[in-house]
Amino acid sequence: MSKGKYPYVPTPEDVPAPDLSYIFSPESKNSGNKNDNENTDSQKRNS
Repeated sequence: MSKGKYPYVPTPEDVPAPDLSYIFSPESKNSGNKNDNENTDSQKRNS
């Protein structure tokens, strides 16, 4: 009966979906940034 009070109740299945996208997005960006930083560092060391 409590469900009637809320027009939409987020189910546990709906929660992980956005969480996964939130987790993977930063990881992909971080990995790219790390690679760029490593490249710049290596270039500085070489020069």
